[in-house]
Amino acid sequence: TKELTTVVEIPARFSEKNACLQLLTEPLVPMGLTTPGEVKNILLSLDELFNNAIAYGALGIDSSIRDDPQGHVKFQNLVEQREKLTENLSKRIRVEASFTREQVDYTITDPGNGFDYESLPDPTDPENLMREHGRGLLLVQCFMDSISFNETGNSVTITKMKSQPEAEAAPH
Repeated sequence: TKELTTVVEIPARFSEKNACLQLLTEPLVPMGLTTPGEVKNILLSLDELFNNAIAYGALGIDSSIRDDPQGHVKFQNLVEQREKLTENLSKRIRVEASFTREQVDYTITDPGNGFDYESLPDPTDPENLMREHGRGLLLVQCFMDSISFNETGNSVTITKMKSQPEAEAAPH
């Protein structure tokens, strides 16, 4: 069987992630796992998980800051400050990608303390619909076939099964 495993560690800085995202999705179409259109959804999923790993895991930013009316600005300022802190310069995000004939699995691990993923507010609950954030993991759930967290909550694994070819249109 043709299989490929890639392990990448990048500094926990937002400026480092894009090249890594490209590397992690490059084998998908050549290996016959996805269509080019699906790669965009996988990229979005990985991007969301990287953002979470960097901001909340490595940099230790509290997600509740985004509930503030000026949350976006405060969040950006905190990211800029914390990325420069000496204790954060050596922190890394680790990604393991495993490509087989039937699926791709990505495991993203950050150096943070983790979080209780079971206590996340339901983004589809009417009281949460107008929130500016909190839909990232829902998007990942929609685009990927599975998502699971380790017990600590600092490592997430997502899986995408091989695309099934579109069924031939039935004759009229």
